[in-house]
Amino acid sequence: MNAPYQKIIVMFIVLVVFILILICLAIPKLSPTVNERLNDPKLEYLRSLLNEHSFKKADEETLKIMRLSTHPNTSDGMYSPKDALNFPNKDLITKIDKLWLEKTDGKFGFSVQRNTWINLGGTLGEYNKFKIRERFFSEVGWKRGLLDIEPQCPQNPDPEKQGSFPCQATLFYKFYTLNQN
Repeated sequence: MNAPYQKIIVMFIVLVVFILILICLAIPKLSPTVNERLNDPKLEYLRSLLNEHSFKKADEETLKIMRLSTHPNTSDGMYSPKDALNFPNKDLITKIDKLWLEKTDGKFGFSVQRNTWINLGGTLGEYNKFKIRERFFSEVGWKRGLLDIEPQCPQNPDPEKQGSFPCQATLFYKFYTLNQN
């Protein structure tokens, strides 16, 4: 091989190694921290409600955020029933769950509900088992009237009932939220 070509090849290899080193050094800075990921502008009002322990309002806001993420071009977040099965933003569910967990010291959140469901003998993806659903509703404090088909979300959380919130989004999305954590 010719000496000038060898120098070019060596310089090219050095350049590639240098670029790879720069990329490796930049990757940690490109990955957002947990706090940066939770600082989503859509979640600011939810964060403030959770800081105030306004759990009923935070529950409503959670459902609103999720509905609007399904249909961002509508002002009210209207949807079709199929949207509940095809929720597009799994990362948003994770962010919401982490925010609920953080602001309630692990008392409320989708993952708390998921763990309760599993501990009662439920299987993720199978939410039509009547006995487990009834036990779950009782465990998290979601009451049903005699004529109600679906449980009612609590007005005020019972301090003994872990996983009471978020209630509306879990019911609306037919427990889909429990699969995403």
